[in-house]
Amino acid sequence: MTVKILSSQFVISSPSYDKCPTGTKAEYAFIGRSNVGKSSLINAICDKRELAKTSAKPGRTQLINYFDVESTGEEDQRASWEKMIEQYMQKRVNLSHVFVLIDSRHTPQRLDIEFVTKLVSYKKDFSLVFTKSD
Repeated sequence: MTVKILSSQFVISSPSYDKCPTGTKAEYAFIGRSNVGKSSLINAICDKRELAKTSAKPGRTQLINYFDVESTGEEDQRASWEKMIEQYMQKRVNLSHVFVLIDSRHTPQRLDIEFVTKLVSYKKDFSLVFTKSD
């Protein structure tokens, strides 16, 4: 199946699960360790260089960012971030698929394995995406 992106735009950054917007559209999550290429992948898929902000500095994104796509951390903050992600993964009704990004230059880390284990326990559809292979 080929999907053509007709438009894409940034919607909102949410500091917690309960502040996430409601709606009926399918949601796709991109998760992974800091600096693994989540924003770069979103920009590439949508063919929009500045849609998702990128940074060479790990841990820049500290919120859940929402993008409307129409188509045919740091150690001291990790606990609160992980809790927010877990709530989102468990409770989000519109969450259709999760893409787990893993840096292909390294063996999967403990956090990568924990993400996958939790997704299996939550019965969420997911795909592994290996990045940084260029």
